[in-house]
Amino acid sequence: MNAPQATTAGSFAVIAALPGTLPHRLAVDRLRAVPAARALLLGLIEERDNARAPLAGLGAQIVDLTMERTKLSGRISRAFADARVPENPGERPSNIYSEKLNREALERVEADVEIDRRRRANLDEEIGEIKEREARLAAKANILGATVSNLEAWLKALPSEAPIRAASARPAALAKGEVPVLAVDKCRQRIRDLDADLQRIATAPVTSAEAKKLKDAQLDALAARGRPDCRALVSHGEPIGWPTVRNLGMKAAESGQDAIGLLAWAFRDRLSAALNAEIDAIADDAAALTAEQRAEQRATALRDKLAAERDEEALLRMAIAAGTTLLRRPEADPRAVLGLADDLPGYAPQV
Repeated sequence: MNAPQATTAGSFAVIAALPGTLPHRLAVDRLRAVPAARALLLGLIEERDNARAPLAGLGAQIVDLTMERTKLSGRISRAFADARVPENPGERPSNIYSEKLNREALERVEADVEIDRRRRANLDEEIGEIKEREARLAAKANILGATVSNLEAWLKALPSEAPIRAASARPAALAKGEVPVLAVDKCRQRIRDLDADLQRIATAPVTSAEAKKLKDAQLDALAARGRPDCRALVSHGEPIGWPTVRNLGMKAAESGQDAIGLLAWAFRDRLSAALNAEIDAIADDAAALTAEQRAEQRATALRDKLAAERDEEALLRMAIAAGTTLLRRPEADPRAVLGLADDLPGYAPQV
């Protein structure tokens, strides 16, 4: 069975649809065989929609209150202008004579606008509170939306013949005196550590021995490419056929003599020895991995990460049941979130 290919979406990889998959079928239909997973996905969709529902109304409230505030500010400014008194204290006359002339007008207009100023201050507080609520709901809606979108994309991208089965039950385990929220944090730290390990495995250098094997293969290819053709010379006394390479670039000639290939053919052993010395000088065999080590360590880290994400999901459900407001990570492995079998393809790691 071909596994779905990974594409990048946001900060993590999401599975892209393959030919023969069912991109238009509702994702929840793929979960009919696992009712608990289907119920969880439907619950997440409902939670996302509930978080999104108030946002339009809150935005409209902010617009209406902001317009009211603008009108109050305009009315206050006009009151000062009509009384010929500057609204900004810093713009008022500083000499005693001017202050005496304007004191009565100032006191009168200050009294007239007091109610509007208090209302404007109340509006500022109300708008601030609504914006804070809007920001909290928007953040929650965004996280839930990303979580649902990625679960749906993953389910739709599974090959139609892929059997969807529940994973074996994995009960959550709390240490003595530990609370679920802290246990979830511990799991997430473990997941971050495993992601870092996957990054280390992917970027670890090759061993000096493997580098020399690769070097030998490249030299052999260069030497074969750079071998002169003397057949015409021997047969008819015609010029030697020197190796050429096609040059790239707008201003480059169509072809030129293959100097590197010719050197590799004529001085292969000397080039090999010089390159061996260069490899030995820069190799870091203490940090290097063979191909077998890389594959084995990667498989182990991916297996451990899925196990940690299953623990995270179990503990997160305990925390939610206890009344906390923790949310799932959108990039969490869908097999862990939905409780599905390990043999389904997961998200590709970001390495």
